[in-house]
Amino acid sequence: MNKNHINSSVTTSSFFSIAIPTSAVLKSIYRVQNYKTQVNNEHLKIGITKDSFESRSRCYYDNFDNEVEFIPLITTLEQENTQYELLLD
Repeated sequence: MNKNHINSSVTTSSFFSIAIPTSAVLKSIYRVQNYKTQVNNEHLKIGITKDSFESRSRCYYDNFDNEVEFIPLITTLEQENTQYELLLD
């Protein structure tokens, strides 16, 4: 996936994502709350968020000291009928 191309719907919709730490050092999945769960480059974190892509990715980059790949997978568009859009190229 081209990291510079994020579908515009990601900024306003819920979405599923993958976070892939790139460091061998174990780091808390949520440093602000000092969560005890720690991950490193041997882990893959899958999540869902209602935050914007920008907000959520900033949180991941902060938690992992920019040593993470954060990839949106599927966005849920808030319409009369929920639709799913695959974001991978």
